Amino acid sequence: MSKAQNQKIIDEMQKSLRSELLNVWYPISLDTVYGGFLSDFTYDWRLDGPQNKMLVTQTRHVWTASQAALFFHENCYRKIAEHGFHFLKDKMWDKTYGGFFMLRNREGGPVDYSYQDEKRAYGNGFAIYALTAYYAVSGDTSALNLAKKTFWWLEKHSHDPEHKGYFDQLARDGSLLSKDRAKTKAWDFASIGWKDQNSSIHLLEAFTELYRVWPDPLLRQRFLEMLVLIRDTITTEKGHMTLFLQRDWTPVSFRDSSAAVQEANYYYDHVSFGHDVETAYLMLEASHVLGLESDTKTLAVAKRLVDHALANGWDDDNRGLYYEGITLTIQIPSPLSAM
Repeated sequence: MSKAQNQKIIDEMQKSLRSELLNVWYPISLDTVYGGFLSDFTYDWRLDGPQNKMLVTQTRHVWTASQAALFFHENCYRKIAEHGFHFLKDKMWDKTYGGFFMLRNREGGPVDYSYQDEKRAYGNGFAIYALTAYYAVSGDTSALNLAKKTFWWLEKHSHDPEHKGYFDQLARDGSLLSKDRAKTKAWDFASIGWKDQNSSIHLLEAFTELYRVWPDPLLRQRFLEMLVLIRDTITTEKGHMTLFLQRDWTPVSFRDSSAAVQEANYYYDHVSFGHDVETAYLMLEASHVLGLESDTKTLAVAKRLVDHALANGWDDDNRGLYYEGITLTIQIPSPLSAM
């Protein structure tokens, strides 16, 4: 490929990033009244809905704006990230029990749901990810200190000292959520007490970001622990990840059941092709940041994940990846999405 062709691709990607993503979301998504970011829009960008604020959405905005500020060297994006940081620190952090709430209302108060005070390792991982990125662009040590504080909160409440890894679903005080304590049978009620690939890979992602600026010995231990668990336990020999696992990492599986049972439980046992491709990258990035030289094992597993996704999840007729598949035979066609 010629230099001119390379430049054309670069120009197209930057145009897409600027005019079709950043300039669309910013500044329209900034909540200039209560802070943070608005989330509920119609297709033509009119405000719609209650504008409740989910931790994952708020933190991803802070991370995106921080990365845009670093990439384009423009102060406007740093100010957007700062705007989001203050809402996270002032409204979404639980000043009583620590940790970040998963969901708040537009003003930053409790939402009118029975599970209003739940906390997730998944969301707190994204908080670490965003706070560290904001620190990198701003130099604001209060952001880094809050990221460290979140790590220690997860260490105290979410980490499993016996079987390693992290529990995702927690009560407000940080205690493990159990089925008999849950106030509602939410959409993921059955998975309470299990571990899962999605929160695991995003904790790995968060620890990667934090370790770049804070090479703490315990953080390194947990960082390496998550890489090894994802690579050697959550990823199967076939080349895809197990979605949910019991506390001792026994896979939750319906694959020896009838097709009807598999379909009825596909949420708990399916192949997520997009997450598999994403995890291949996250593992390689983690290995690099950890300084693991000649890490052929991680490279081999990452390649197996991508090869499996392309071989079993690629749509030859319409292009793109299927969202998910059940035992590689029953595919649920919808756009690629990996949260």
